[in-house]
Amino acid sequence: MEKKEEYVKKKMTLIVNHPWNDVFEGKDVFLVPCYIGKIYHYDVKIVFPSNYLYEAKTIRDVELVPVSYIKKLRPFSFVFGFKLMRYLFCNARKIDLFMRFHVTITTAIMIIIYKMLNRNGIAYIKLDSNGVMNFEYKNNLKSLFRKLLYRRMFELVDFVSYETKMGLENITQQTIGIDISSKLFYMPNGFDEDMIKHLDINVKEYSDKENVMITVGRLGTNQKNTELFLKAVENIDLKDWVIYLIGDIDPQNITFLEFVSNFFSNHPEKKKSVIFTGAISDKRHLWEYYNKSKVFVLTSRCESYGLVLNEAKRFRNFIVSTNVGAFEDLVESGKYGCEIPQDNTDYLACILEKIILGQLDIDVYNDFSPESLSYYYQVKRMKLNN
Repeated sequence: MEKKEEYVKKKMTLIVNHPWNDVFEGKDVFLVPCYIGKIYHYDVKIVFPSNYLYEAKTIRDVELVPVSYIKKLRPFSFVFGFKLMRYLFCNARKIDLFMRFHVTITTAIMIIIYKMLNRNGIAYIKLDSNGVMNFEYKNNLKSLFRKLLYRRMFELVDFVSYETKMGLENITQQTIGIDISSKLFYMPNGFDEDMIKHLDINVKEYSDKENVMITVGRLGTNQKNTELFLKAVENIDLKDWVIYLIGDIDPQNITFLEFVSNFFSNHPEKKKSVIFTGAISDKRHLWEYYNKSKVFVLTSRCESYGLVLNEAKRFRNFIVSTNVGAFEDLVESGKYGCEIPQDNTDYLACILEKIILGQLDIDVYNDFSPESLSYYYQVKRMKLNN
């Protein structure tokens, strides 16, 4: 009787430049490789630098592989970079799919090394910027070297994805000396449907939600512009609505802490309706806030993508946001929310007041399909089986 030939999975490796943090397990740096492994049947490794005794472990079939370096060295030192390069050099021939984030000198060198050692391997770069990259260089040897390095990288890479349609459009309009249009594709970040099933969370319909608005992020930073939200609700009668501001506040951010203190001193009646929860690291607990909320507010000055907008949409929150990150793609021409101008307190206050008074329809998810937002759907855009 003949033995059945064992099926050998292909191997994928992502090398990142920063030490690993457990919070990454809810972000694209972990979830994209995780779902590539599930959909295309790859054994997946994520390789990262570690300056302490971080033991290799496997999470959701993804192997986390630390490359140790001396604790005194900065994470982005030359020696640290050399160790990651050495790992790639020793393992390139075993890697069927090599992945990197961002266009950098390190990424360019790694792609070139990988393709030199493994011509049949697939090299993939995931970009999260707006697509505007500086391909114009000064007339000197350093700039010339950089230009030639990037050009060679783009010649060798097999796939380059962008998170936003604007990013994809911007890079296709730029001149880098070669045509890479056939390698570019749009792949927004998705939602982790496996996790929502694992946590056994049933997403509420609008009729089951509460009169709740939320915002989530690093509160009080210049980027998040939390002050805009608080200024907008200062003189609004919230009636039976409750606002939860979810996220940590840097204790060194004295200016924002004083702003919050003055807000409640001037408006003590809002202590029960404007609530700072602190950071919530437990995914189930965090998603419970999204699930009961009707409205998600984002006042950021800038975002690379804005993963919180994905979560807001998945839990059927009407999105009120500045035009940052993937806002335009996710809101779909105003279907699932509305845009607010940067630093315009009166405009935001007007929108929130209309919502509270029932003058703005926020029950907008009747024909929404969560599958279209899932990582299963997004990662299939790569078409690795073709």
